[in-house]
Amino acid sequence: MTTQKLSFSLTPFLKIMMEKFTKKRHPGKKLFLILFSIGSFLWLLSNTQESGKKLSPLIIRGSTMGTYFIVTYFPNQGKKIKIENLNEMITKDLEKVNQQMSTYIDDSEISQFNRIEKNKDFRISPWFYEVTKFSLELSNKTSGSFDPTVGPLVNKWGFGPKKNQLPPTAQEIQKTLSQVGYEKIKLTEKTIKKSHSKVYLDLSSVAKGFAVDIISEKLNSLGISNHLVEIGGEIRASGDKNGSPWLIGIEDPNLTENLQQLVFLKNSSIATSGPYRNYFETENGKITHTIDPKTGKALINNILSVSIIDKKCMKADALATALLVMGENKAIQYTKDNQIAAMLIIENGTNKKTFMTEKFKQAIFRG
Repeated sequence: MTTQKLSFSLTPFLKIMMEKFTKKRHPGKKLFLILFSIGSFLWLLSNTQESGKKLSPLIIRGSTMGTYFIVTYFPNQGKKIKIENLNEMITKDLEKVNQQMSTYIDDSEISQFNRIEKNKDFRISPWFYEVTKFSLELSNKTSGSFDPTVGPLVNKWGFGPKKNQLPPTAQEIQKTLSQVGYEKIKLTEKTIKKSHSKVYLDLSSVAKGFAVDIISEKLNSLGISNHLVEIGGEIRASGDKNGSPWLIGIEDPNLTENLQQLVFLKNSSIATSGPYRNYFETENGKITHTIDPKTGKALINNILSVSIIDKKCMKADALATALLVMGENKAIQYTKDNQIAAMLIIENGTNKKTFMTEKFKQAIFRG
């Protein structure tokens, strides 16, 4: 795709997309990634100039996990699948993930586990095991910056299913910290248990990314190799759009009608996390939804957003959260030590600065 084929005004289109989706945004949603026309606009823009034949993608959309989902795909010419049948398959998989991992559903698998007593084995399903195993491993690798047991603290601060009007006291935070710690979870392929009855597992930082991966892998298994899957801003792209990679826009944390960066995706995922969308004001200042599992306090640091590109959307989703918790210096060092494709937007006094790893720079659109 050449620069000339992108000679259109991005801001009005972005505004339309923002108005369309942010009105229904779940209060716990992370920073949105804006996908221009969910693949179709840019694809048609380039394809109509290159060929007289116009091939339009098919789009399936709906709601899940308190937010929206959009699947954009180009049908496989050799294997015909009705869009309504594909929609049914996608919906069933999303319902399955939700029923296993949503703390907002009272009889979900995770909700049932959170209610059991300590040291009791609880049987789990394969997807639940896969996501929990990944979460615990990442917790260990990040020395607890990512911790799926942070739920009690999230609830205390009023960002979980149970809303609190006032921030917790220091005494309440200290008491709740005794219930938090990924080491308190013991996992096998078939069962899970906890060493403290009040341990509360929360997979919301990875469940949407995992669901994106599941849907993308389902499409690939059906021979639909050129597609893009998005759930509430978590995105995975497979194949291409008529020979060109999928083009994704990352919004500016300060100016939601503008873009911070454009990146290309091909057989990879992107997720962005930031504290500025989900917060509440108090007389003492702004309280954000990101909680430090070690201190129990709502996060206050100078990172405005973290964007991660990785093959797996679940990993990108979780790493974005972990780096946000680490703070600027530790996060930057972690991306270098682990060769992560990352972009951090950082407050620098009254201005902002951007840090990108070399792997992330490789995906930047420079048209």
